[in-house]
Amino acid sequence: MRRCWDVALIGDSFIDHVLSGFTDWPKPGQEAFATNYVREAGGGAVNTACGLARLGRSAALVSVVGVEDGDWLLRRVGEFGVDTSQVRRSGPYTGMTTAVSFPSDRALFTYLGPSAELDLRLRDDRGIEQLSEARHVHIAYEPERGSAMAACERLRAAGCTISLDLGWHEAWLRDPASLDLIRLTTIFLPNESEARAITGKEDPRAMLDFFERRGVTSVAIKLGERGAVMSQAGVFYTCAGFKVDAVDTTGAGDAFDAGFIHALLDNVPPERCLAVACACGALSTRAPGALQALPSREELEARL
Repeated sequence: MRRCWDVALIGDSFIDHVLSGFTDWPKPGQEAFATNYVREAGGGAVNTACGLARLGRSAALVSVVGVEDGDWLLRRVGEFGVDTSQVRRSGPYTGMTTAVSFPSDRALFTYLGPSAELDLRLRDDRGIEQLSEARHVHIAYEPERGSAMAACERLRAAGCTISLDLGWHEAWLRDPASLDLIRLTTIFLPNESEARAITGKEDPRAMLDFFERRGVTSVAIKLGERGAVMSQAGVFYTCAGFKVDAVDTTGAGDAFDAGFIHALLDNVPPERCLAVACACGALSTRAPGALQALPSREELEARL
């Protein structure tokens, strides 16, 4: 099959408003003042697509933006070399996230916008055909399970590898039936809180054991500044992470995903995939916003 891209990424597009430089979280009724503000393109699919493009991969974004403000977002993503030809327009405004960021963590407040229409792409035959023109498909939103399972079956049959990072959607994560979709992926990429919601476990190794016993053959759990852990085919791997002077953790998990997919496409061993992913996640925190500090291939190799 003809492959147009290394990776096609389907997921939310947001305009991010990132506030950082706080000293304390405000209590209810109080006001806190940021020392830094960045407006940036965001959303898991956007961030990971830009991260992959910085690493030299051809990446296509499959998403939905608003008619009124979508041009700005598409121009910004296009600066990284991401193919935006598969992005549709619907409704007046693109989704929006306000990120309140600290060096070690962040809180997000989000308006979904037209991203609610993404499942239509997974139900459409032409949409699946377009996704299957990539070597790898990354799903970066909360998909309707039945549509996503049918799509993953077809993508697997077309020879695509698949990754999933839906972010924090508590009801979806706590539903045991969601494991049926997770089993169809090549790699599942939750963070520690998301893995805890699925497994009910506190210890990362116990989380990996939970997935292993339920037939999830490959999962990498992001642990923030502590690195990451992974299991594949019954073998466990760890990466202690990389020390950087963190400024803003917004999008670090998405940069991790970009690094992991980048390494996966090179067919390197799991421990190398995990190290590349951790390095990309750490390096992405060096500047405000999710995109400014995404590493190039040269920066990544120098750090590794």
